[in-house]
Amino acid sequence: MRLFTVDNFRKVVKELYNTLSNSTSRLSSKRIERLAFTTISIALVVSCQVYLIRKGTLTSTDTVMLASVLLVAGGYNLAKGQQEKKDEQN
Repeated sequence: MRLFTVDNFRKVVKELYNTLSNSTSRLSSKRIERLAFTTISIALVVSCQVYLIRKGTLTSTDTVMLASVLLVAGGYNLAKGQQEKKDEQN
């Protein structure tokens, strides 16, 4: 059984499209939104750190500023998760 086939890729793209549109989907649009936000923030932090390390000017202040972005992303995910739990209970 092959996992990475064109047919499977089309199914994934179709599910993502259905999730982001008003069509019914098996995926949760809220979780995809949080995943995208987290992925983008992590990619931004890692790329900035790689740039600063290669440039040779990474200081502790830079590291703290970049880590704060990850903490904000984590707080966002935590708040959204708590909000989802509260909405499900009501």
